Amino acid sequence: MRGAVILGVASFLSRLLGTVYKIPFENMTGSVGFYIYNQVYPLYTILLVLSTAGFPTAISKLVSERLVHGDRAGARRVYRVSSVILTMTGGFFFLCLFFGAPAIAAWMGGGEELVLPIRAVSFALLLVPAMAALRGYFQGFQNMMPTAVSQVVEQLVRVTFILLVTFFAMQWVVPTERAVVLAASGAVMGAFVGAIAAFGYLLGYKRRVEADEVSSRRKEVREKEPIGDLLKKIVATALPIALASLVLPLFNLVDAFTIKTILNHAFCGGALDCTEAAYWKGVYDRGPTLVQFAAFFATAIALSIVPAVAESKERRRWQEAAERAELAIKMTLWLGVPASIGLAVIAEPVNIMLFRNDEGTWAVRIAALTVMFSTLTMTCTGILQGVGHLLLPARILLLAVAVKLAANLLLVPAWQINGAAAATVLAYMMAASLNQREVRRRVHIRWDRPTLYGKPLLAALVMAGVLWGVLQWMEGWMYGLLSPRWAATVLSLVCVLIGMPVYGWVLLKSGVIRIRDLQQVPRLRRWIPRFVRWGWLKEDEGEAMKGVRGWRNTR
Repeated sequence: MRGAVILGVASFLSRLLGTVYKIPFENMTGSVGFYIYNQVYPLYTILLVLSTAGFPTAISKLVSERLVHGDRAGARRVYRVSSVILTMTGGFFFLCLFFGAPAIAAWMGGGEELVLPIRAVSFALLLVPAMAALRGYFQGFQNMMPTAVSQVVEQLVRVTFILLVTFFAMQWVVPTERAVVLAASGAVMGAFVGAIAAFGYLLGYKRRVEADEVSSRRKEVREKEPIGDLLKKIVATALPIALASLVLPLFNLVDAFTIKTILNHAFCGGALDCTEAAYWKGVYDRGPTLVQFAAFFATAIALSIVPAVAESKERRRWQEAAERAELAIKMTLWLGVPASIGLAVIAEPVNIMLFRNDEGTWAVRIAALTVMFSTLTMTCTGILQGVGHLLLPARILLLAVAVKLAANLLLVPAWQINGAAAATVLAYMMAASLNQREVRRRVHIRWDRPTLYGKPLLAALVMAGVLWGVLQWMEGWMYGLLSPRWAATVLSLVCVLIGMPVYGWVLLKSGVIRIRDLQQVPRLRRWIPRFVRWGWLKEDEGEAMKGVRGWRNTR
């Protein structure tokens, strides 16, 4: 659990850094620069998953198995074989990206503006896979700190490099079109620069650990395992995890290969160098960025409970596991539903505040509905994996990707970027529906729809009504008093400060939150006496969960 907390905090900080920097980047490069970056980076992410995902977990498993028997030489052999495999696969994908950049750019509906960024991002594939092997090696020793620190170092260096390169490119390079391409190329090159810093830290840590071991290392006479057998074990362990990790990046890849191509036909008769299509693809990319940010805090709290489900199942505490799973889903909906509806209501001032104008506001409003479905999907996925169904969520998400592709092809020609946003909502809606059905079947939690959906939705709609009234009252005189961007900033912050307590108060008064729910969340536990004293919180009469059955007969 300590290791899970360390990695969880590091992942939280890394994802936060990896989301926030996109806003100043878009402000400096504009929608065309944002389009170039978001076209190229998902391609790198897919290849990165193919070359690394699952391998750190597989390496840590095989390393720990050998350490149980005192076979440190075998553990080091696992690391060496894995690092060679990953370096070779990374090198192969580097060659594919670097030399295939012109063809890939054309397939993505772009022209010369994508060739340099694709080649720039390819260099990261030479280093990141080897770094993944080293992280897995340390995790096999139950030492999560090197992985956690390297993740934060990687993101800090990457984000700093991106912002500096973008600033200097936009200030000193002319013409502007060339500056935008160089800024986007530097931004994706940040993955390589961040990897250098993180890999350097990991190598230094490895040298210190090995130096400490030299004096105490015993003579090891164990028979070497054949490389072929070891390779089979590594691949057999890593492949299922890699397949599960591959699905989510495919959503962004579908957008990268379809939206710009369709917009080329809509605006420029199919020409690959269509600036207007590139601009609107960049405007569309605002929505996923805001959705990612809105969903960030909802999933961070909900998913922190999910590992406890695996622990309860392992201890054969069936009711406790079901209660923990139910609480994780509740907290996800309590936060995801208001985040979706709140962002949809205040989409216009938020758009102006962060991106300088209100273009694409309806696409942001539609995409905001993704938050409640994507957060529920992630939590249900974690629960299913926690009880041993590793590939089931991946199959569901793969089906959702197919829905996203089909919906893009149908809706983008008709509604352009609004159609792309609607396609994402439909895909995640289907994924959330299938995931929650599987959780009900396999974890046997009580699925009380009024409690899970009805009351949080009612509280969110009350909040939306209040926020709409605040906007109608303040917009007229606020935009006359301040510049548009400052007025939008004040409106956005005021709506957040008003909306959160309104939603929380209605949710508490509805009785959907119980004392035993808050008792399981340490940071909220101390508020229970106050909520009871104020009459906002009452204990549920039925303490035992109905319909809880064990997994003994679950297949």
